[in-house]
Amino acid sequence: MLANIYSIGILILLVSLNASSAHTLTAVYLNSKLPGFGACKLPYYDGYDSIYLFDGCRLRGESDVLLFTISTGTIVFFAELMGKVEKIPVREHEIFKFDTVTKLSTLVTELPNSILYTPTASHNESSSVAYIFGPSYGYQMVGVDLLSGASSHVATLPISVFGGTASCVGSKVYIFEGSNVSVYDGRYIYVMGGHSLWEEKRADGIYRFDPVTYEVEFIPVMKLPLVSETGSYLVAPAMVHVPSLSKIYFFGGLESHRNLTDIERFEIFYVDLSPRE
Repeated sequence: MLANIYSIGILILLVSLNASSAHTLTAVYLNSKLPGFGACKLPYYDGYDSIYLFDGCRLRGESDVLLFTISTGTIVFFAELMGKVEKIPVREHEIFKFDTVTKLSTLVTELPNSILYTPTASHNESSSVAYIFGPSYGYQMVGVDLLSGASSHVATLPISVFGGTASCVGSKVYIFEGSNVSVYDGRYIYVMGGHSLWEEKRADGIYRFDPVTYEVEFIPVMKLPLVSETGSYLVAPAMVHVPSLSKIYFFGGLESHRNLTDIERFEIFYVDLSPRE
């Protein structure tokens, strides 16, 4: 079954973000803020007016599901990631599916290795197959059928991957290493975060990667919630691209400084891409 799914072929490209700066965008803040833990959220956009934010990508035991409504700019507690009868703490080798109608979580499968801090990608929102990069010391590419729960080793990566983000464009998967996040708008991949504090790379903006020409452009974003120029996102904000508005929404994040001070962020903001399109 899985052999047929993966026979389409996947080209894995690990991308280094080095670029000069260009035009400027501006962060627009909403009145709402993330309640409670805000350092790391996993987002899901339903394609209409709702963005669901899931805990569990950084700290064990976090299990909230939040609902952000785009039209009103409000965020509320929606559900707990739990089983039908009692709360099930999500473990780092398990995959759950969540029903937004019943608010129930169902265990899909248990993988042999931890998938904490591993990039994932799928061909599109309707695909039932997810690709996971980095379990088992960072060299594996694993495919998981989210309907049957079956999993299979797909490929061995040329280098170890720990952390980062991945975006699928056609039959190619682009992996960006580091504690960063990315979105694909149908033309470009936008990436935020993932820099070491001691790297000579700007953190006050987003990178735009062109999967056709492989060109990388740094776009400064004014009014980012970094408290100083020495700050960088240890964990980048969750990102969601809303095509109908030509905007990217950002949620939370964890800021870090060279004096080893970490600052948890709770802001919700967006940048409008239309000036650049």
